[in-house]
Amino acid sequence: MVKKIILGILVAAFVIMQFWRIDKTNPPVVESKTLFTVAQPPEGVQTILKTACFDCHSNETIYPWYADLAPVSWWIKGHIDHGRSELNFSEWADYSEEAKIKKMKKSHRLVRNNVMPMNYYVMVHNDAILLPGEKKRLLDWFETQVPDGMMDE
Repeated sequence: MVKKIILGILVAAFVIMQFWRIDKTNPPVVESKTLFTVAQPPEGVQTILKTACFDCHSNETIYPWYADLAPVSWWIKGHIDHGRSELNFSEWADYSEEAKIKKMKKSHRLVRNNVMPMNYYVMVHNDAILLPGEKKRLLDWFETQVPDGMMDE
């Protein structure tokens, strides 16, 4: 009897949570401000960035079906908001030159150390797993965006 009551409460709580929906509207993309327009990475690098980075680090997030289920949706939205606040490839032109260099160096370090893309993200987005050649290509490109001698600072 107690188990049925607890299960009923849990089911009711889950149903009630669904009434608090996240806003999945992406901010507008101004093409002249994007990393692709400003820094013009090679097409292969663009493909890697779109596949492995853009869901959290651009205004072009593609929300998965499970982003409609609270409380998972809240968790996903929090990660996207945080990712955009740290680095947003859709607003690249808005960063100062110093900030761009810092963001490239940090991106290089996080990819090199297998911190990005995050493990939980690649678990459900297999296409975001960076193969060794893709990782090298991305790291090499990040290095081209940092003035000589500044990568190790």
